[in-house]
Amino acid sequence: MRKCLAAASALFAVATALASCGPAAAPEQDVALAGQVDGLFLAQIRPDTPGCAVGVYRRGEIVLARAYGLASLEDGRPITPRSAFNLGSASKPFTTLAVFLLEQRGQFSVDDDVRKWVPELPDYGRPIRVRDLLQHTTGLRDFETLQVLSGRPVANSAEFHGLMAALRALNFEPSTTHEYSHSDYGILGLIVERVAGVPFGEHM
Repeated sequence: MRKCLAAASALFAVATALASCGPAAAPEQDVALAGQVDGLFLAQIRPDTPGCAVGVYRRGEIVLARAYGLASLEDGRPITPRSAFNLGSASKPFTTLAVFLLEQRGQFSVDDDVRKWVPELPDYGRPIRVRDLLQHTTGLRDFETLQVLSGRPVANSAEFHGLMAALRALNFEPSTTHEYSHSDYGILGLIVERVAGVPFGEHM
């Protein structure tokens, strides 16, 4: 893990340096970048191990796409630049950015009561603010735990919203305790949709 983090940090430094190049960067600069990135990842990832895909963009244009290692150890299928990955919590920083950009445009405030945008959530007697969602201080139970307890697996957004609307009590009063909850960012995604007026994926 340390080696992968070191490689990722080095890649970030390389990409940042590339981003500072002039708009007419010569093709040999991209070749040099490819050599640097290959040097980082080929030293850490063997062809028969789990791997990763790497993309570097400059001003909205992709200048490097590389893949290393396997997508499946069972059948030996390699990762390619077009392989799909489960982003998981890597999507949370993008959701946070979307929230603050919408606030910056004056479309809503992180101090808004969440029920202003998601009125189907129960009234818990004390308002949950949007900033509580961002900081994991809502008291809302994690929906992954709720799936197990309720026997209601969540397969899509509608099922997630239904599960949260049925939650009648909090684990603690909002803004009093920090407790990581996937539910918080699921609701943030819904708020982004409603404030922006378009589906979350389209807005992003």
